[in-house]
Amino acid sequence: MEKSGANPYVDIVFPTGLGRARNLLTARSCDALIMVGGSTGTLNELTIAYAEARPVVILRGSGGWSDCIATVLHKGRFLDERETVEISFADTPEEAVETAFRRATEGRIRLGMLTPSSNTVLEPVTASMLAGLPDVTAHFGRFRVTRISLEESALGPFDIAPVLEAACLLAEARVHVIAWNGTSSGWLGFAADEDLCRAITAATGIPATTSVLALNEIMAMTGARRFGLVTPYLHDVQARIVANYAARGLQCVAERHLSDPGNFSYADVDEDTLRAMVREVAAARPDCITTFCTNLRAAPLVDALERELGIPICDTIATVLWKSLQLAGIRPARVTGWGRLFAL
Repeated sequence: MEKSGANPYVDIVFPTGLGRARNLLTARSCDALIMVGGSTGTLNELTIAYAEARPVVILRGSGGWSDCIATVLHKGRFLDERETVEISFADTPEEAVETAFRRATEGRIRLGMLTPSSNTVLEPVTASMLAGLPDVTAHFGRFRVTRISLEESALGPFDIAPVLEAACLLAEARVHVIAWNGTSSGWLGFAADEDLCRAITAATGIPATTSVLALNEIMAMTGARRFGLVTPYLHDVQARIVANYAARGLQCVAERHLSDPGNFSYADVDEDTLRAMVREVAAARPDCITTFCTNLRAAPLVDALERELGIPICDTIATVLWKSLQLAGIRPARVTGWGRLFAL
C-alpha cells in the first residue's frame, strides 16, 4: 500500500491495495507495455493488454514467461485466432523501449468522418461503436447540410467542392481513411459517391468511402437482391432511392418513410417509431433491411432487432464504419454488439 515499497526504478507509483486485481489497472492504463521475465501475474497482464489491444513488446532472454510465450503464439504473433494486436519482441532493453514508443504513437488508427452539419447522432453512435477499440479513433469534419429534398437549394450542398474542402481539412489530422457519412447518393445517383471518393483520394492521397457505397458492397457480398428500406425522407426522395436501386437490379420489396425534410429533426425520431418501421418492412421477408440515414438513432437497435426478426439490418452509420475499418487495416469483427454486419 505504501509508495516506498515500489521498485526504485519506477517513475510513477500508484498504490492500489487491490492485490492481483491491480493487473487490470496496469494493463489498461498504458499506451504500450514491455514484458520482462514474469510468472503468472505478468502473464495475466499480458492477456489483459492483448484483449484491450494494447501493444506489448517482450524482452527476449529475460526469463520466465517472456522466454516461453513465443512457442504458443498463434502465427507466431498473436495470443489467439482473433488477432487483436500483434506481439513484438526485442533483444535489448533499448530496442524494447524504442519499439514500445513507436507502436504506442504510430499504432493508432485515425478515421476521418465527413458529417452533415446538422447531424447530432453520428458522432456519439460512432464513438460508442469504437469503445472497445482503444487503438482506433474517429475524427469529424462538417459541411453545411440542413435540409433533405430534391429542391435545387437542398441539392447544392452535396456538390463536390464543399465536401472536398472538408475532406482536405480532415487530411491535416493525418487520418488513415476519409468517409462520407451520408446517404445523398441514394437520390443523387451512386456515381456521385464514386466521383467524390476519387476526388478525395486524388486531393489527399487517402483512401475514401461512403455509407452508400459500403452498403452496396455489403449487399453484393451477401447476395441480397430484395431489400427493405427505412428512412425519414420525403416521398419523392424515397422514390428516387428506390428507383436508383431498381436500376441496379435490386428490388425494394417494402419501405417506410416519415416524409420529413429534416435534417436536424431526424435525430428526434424515437426508438419505438424506428422499431415499428423496421418490423413493418420485415413482414415482406426481404434479404436485408437498411435504415438509410446517418441521423437516425437506429444503429443501437440493430442487434436486438436482428435477433428478433432473423433478417440482417444494415444501418448506414454501421456500413461506413465497417468499410472504414477495412480500409484502415482493422478487422471489423472487433466491433461487437452492433449486429451481424461487423462479422462479415
